[in-house]
Amino acid sequence: MRHRLFPRARKHLVPLLFVGTLAAGLCSTPPAAAAPADIPPQEPGITLRVFDVQTSLSKLCALKPSQTPNHDKLMPTVDWSTEADFGGLSDRFVTEASGYLNVPSDGSYVFRLTSDDGSRLAIDGDTVIDHDGLHGAEPKGGTVHLTAGANPLRIDHFERDGGQQLRLAWKPPGAGDFTIVPRDVLSTDAGVVRVTAPGRKECEASGDSPGDGLPLTGVRPDRPSPICPEGFEPQVSGMD
Repeated sequence: MRHRLFPRARKHLVPLLFVGTLAAGLCSTPPAAAAPADIPPQEPGITLRVFDVQTSLSKLCALKPSQTPNHDKLMPTVDWSTEADFGGLSDRFVTEASGYLNVPSDGSYVFRLTSDDGSRLAIDGDTVIDHDGLHGAEPKGGTVHLTAGANPLRIDHFERDGGQQLRLAWKPPGAGDFTIVPRDVLSTDAGVVRVTAPGRKECEASGDSPGDGLPLTGVRPDRPSPICPEGFEPQVSGMD
């Protein structure tokens, strides 16, 4: 037998369905927030790599790729001023400091980078402080808005001669003054095998080409490039 709704019951059905749907929406579990990008297991501190370029630089340089540093060490903070801090080097070297800055909350963070000589601070791939060039241990500031969580951090620095120094301080939201960025908000990849090698390391230069330590890129077999200088005429006879 087919059941039929009485007119009185049908009149109250739609409001009941609406209330039930609303209650289901309010009581359901909200969708999970998007997870941050996966990063390798971490340990507190920051990685310092030092490259002995043995060249009197006047500005930051891009190192030729795939070179092994002379010094590679886990450091608690960025507060270095002695030869021992920089792996025993005093002049004509380049440093790279890298890791993550783990901030507790969203907000505007003020940083102060002190270096002798030039340096550059980048967070999340964006330059926050450009303090390049030849100068003594002078501070320079910059402000950036950060989101809570792990933010990739990198500092490039070079030392020509004289004193050497690299220091990173900050003033988080609500802080009254600058302090050295503490170890508990810095992290770097854990379990890394830190390989070093002695000898001179090289920066890229405008006259470099593939074969000078640069990767082989942009070469097309249908457009060969001459490898001999203009006027080069080798002697190929038996007598020569």
